[in-house]
Amino acid sequence: MSRARAVGLAGPASAMLALSVPAPATAADKVKLGDVRQAIENVAKTAGVVGAIGEVYVDGKRAGKGTAGSRLLGGKGGRIPTDSRYRVASQTKLMEATVILQLIGEGRLGLEDKLSDVLPEMAEHDHVDRAGEITVRQLLRRTSGIPDFAESGKFDVFDFTTSYKPIDLVKAARTVPRQGDPGQYRYSTTNYVLLGMIIEKVTGHDRAAEFKRRLFAPLGMKHTYPAAKVSDQINGRGARFQSSWQPRDRSATRKRRTRPAPALEQFVRRFIRQGELP
Repeated sequence: MSRARAVGLAGPASAMLALSVPAPATAADKVKLGDVRQAIENVAKTAGVVGAIGEVYVDGKRAGKGTAGSRLLGGKGGRIPTDSRYRVASQTKLMEATVILQLIGEGRLGLEDKLSDVLPEMAEHDHVDRAGEITVRQLLRRTSGIPDFAESGKFDVFDFTTSYKPIDLVKAARTVPRQGDPGQYRYSTTNYVLLGMIIEKVTGHDRAAEFKRRLFAPLGMKHTYPAAKVSDQINGRGARFQSSWQPRDRSATRKRRTRPAPALEQFVRRFIRQGELP
């Protein structure tokens, strides 16, 4: 099994970025931490990004870490602590896909199963256009042609205080004109909203419970959790954005704090680079 190294970058106002490249063959090819720090600084300078957190891992061991930007807009609030917690946003999709693949491996679901068969209400109530043509494989690859619910204009993606039922997000996506046929790629989070609903339908448990049982517990990700309830806090130190785009400082809510980067690195290393499902 070949070795690999991973670089993880994260910004409170941007998605988590995880990169995997071949491990250095010799000591002369070792990771250049200065390049990583520069990359973090560049991310923090991107329009719409307040700050960034980054760590670099070589063969599963942390070789460096750093932050850039500030905790608040306009350079205020001080530097982001390296042990801050943050929302991993669309990295959740990779975890969701893992659970779906596990269910397929267990024979409880198929890649070619139609959405209308797995979630009949999507076709019966016309919640999803052409649900009888869309497969689980297409949902995973975002080639279903289903629009993104965010394009409906009904939601503030930076509002972490309002809860919406998955079906409400699906219904909102139905109001957006389809811009592609099944089989054509179009980035849409609605695909993964539906996959989450499929996980709950097939297992009979909520998605948070399945994540914990199938992923977090086996991998020892003790302080990683899905936001299953509306809350204005992250369990630990970090920064939070209100729907008005006004972030505020978040002080520690308990003494023990952890960084999500090590947990994500472990997940990526086990799943992507080693081809293992927990």
